[in-house]
Amino acid sequence: RRVLFRSNGTLALINESLIDAQERQDLELILRAASQNTGTLQASGGGALYIRGSGTLDNTAGTIQALAASTVGLSGEVDAGLIQALGQGQVTVSGVVRHGRVAALTGGEVEIGSAGTIDHGMVIATSGTVQIDAGGTLADALLSGDGTFQTGNAASNGWYGYYGSILQNITLGTETTFTAASSGAMVLREIIDNSGSLAVAVNGRLVIDGGVTLAGGGNLVLSDPS
Repeated sequence: RRVLFRSNGTLALINESLIDAQERQDLELILRAASQNTGTLQASGGGALYIRGSGTLDNTAGTIQALAASTVGLSGEVDAGLIQALGQGQVTVSGVVRHGRVAALTGGEVEIGSAGTIDHGMVIATSGTVQIDAGGTLADALLSGDGTFQTGNAASNGWYGYYGSILQNITLGTETTFTAASSGAMVLREIIDNSGSLAVAVNGRLVIDGGVTLAGGGNLVLSDPS
């Protein structure tokens, strides 16, 4: 079952409580006006919540979350606040998320899709997974936690620039490892302040795109293909 909310240029969504896409229910919020969430927008019990449209969602005082076995898709613009995936929940970013705290916790997964961007803020993986697909970007962000940070597969028709997973002006905490997975490409841009580890798996690729400064004294680990 699908439930649809569609705003127009003057009708905004203002949520101060709980909007929950529950079991076997798809809830689609199409925002065409600037909207605000100071409560919780979530998917739970196998439900799916999709937030899209040209209107920016101000979530700076709110929470967006995918609970166990549920899905949240973000394809518009979100001023982030807290966005999290927990207990096998998945958050997919195919739009732009700015200035927030994005977390993959206790089996949750955050996926930055092709052309998706997380810009400024903190990205956390604690017993969870953060994956950047080919063409996705993490920019001006702190990566923290001992969970999994990795690339998806590079695009089939190339691995440079757009076709890799882009890290631009990134800081890695001491406990954090970001891995260019097998068949993936990690593209580094501008300043990478690495106090943790950058790792390249067998058949993974590391791309230095333009003038890049590597700082922080962390590790760069290249797997032995033999």
